[in-house]
Formats: sequence, structure tokens, C-alpha cells
Amino acid sequence: MEYTLKEIRNMKTAHETLAEFIQKMKDYELYWGGLTQKSLDEGTFFEIDEDENSKKRSDEIKKIHQQFLSKKALSLRQARQEAPDFGMPPEYNQTITAERKISDKKYEIDVLSDREGKKTYTLVLEGGEWKIDQMGFMYYDKWKKSRQLF
Repeated sequence: MEYTLKEIRNMKTAHETLAEFIQKMKDYELYWGGLTQKSLDEGTFFEIDEDENSKKRSDEIKKIHQQFLSKKALSLRQARQEAPDFGMPPEYNQTITAERKISDKKYEIDVLSDREGKKTYTLVLEGGEWKIDQMGFMYYDKWKKSRQLF
């Protein structure tokens, strides 16, 4: 697919797309983690898995995933959509450390996380937008890639 100069100028970069995804996921974790922590601090009972809250969390994750994940990644069951969770401290407290252009339609971007070390996101160009296609990570001293862990 060819893009016009105007489309190219208005297109977010792969870096910008991933940075926005990371921020939205971090905001999600901070919001739900904050509600849970406040409940614990006040001694009130906030039921995070109550039907209404569970649906809100699930809907919010689905919206983020629809905006940022590739068609291939969306075609698979996403662990966080099945059981919407969040990290305390946030799992998505990640810093972009490097990026590599693999082709005009594919980038790899490395991030460093406080909790989990290095991860590599692969972004692909779909319909004029950068989408997150997979994530690479260390698992028992082996490098693994997955489309289901967002």
C-alpha cells in the first residue's frame, strides 16, 4: 500500500505509538491499583472483581488493545482481556531504550522495565498506523516472543 505525502506527515511514528500505548497501560494500572490501595488504606472493601468493576476494567483494556494491537495480535486471546489485571507497582513502568528499523513496515523497539528487565516490542504498519504485533522477553534464560501478553 502506498501512502501520500500528507498521510505520511500525519502518521505517528512507531516510537510515538509505543510510548502512547505504554502510557495508557500505565495509567490503567495506576488508576485501578490506586483504587485498590485506597480501599486497603481506609479499611473499606473495594471489590476489584465485582461484576461492574470487572466489566469496566475489561472494556478499558479492550479499547486500548483495539487502538494499539495488530490484527494478528487481536485475533488471539489476550491474557489481560480474559482476566483484566494490573501491577502494583505498574508493570508498564517502562522506558524506551532503543529502536531498530527492520523494514519500512516493521520496527523493533526495546524497553527497560523496573520489574521485568528488557523487552522488545515489534510494531508493524497496518492501514497507515503503527500497531504492536508482538513482544519479546526473557523466560528461563531463553528469549521468547508472544502476541498474547499485552
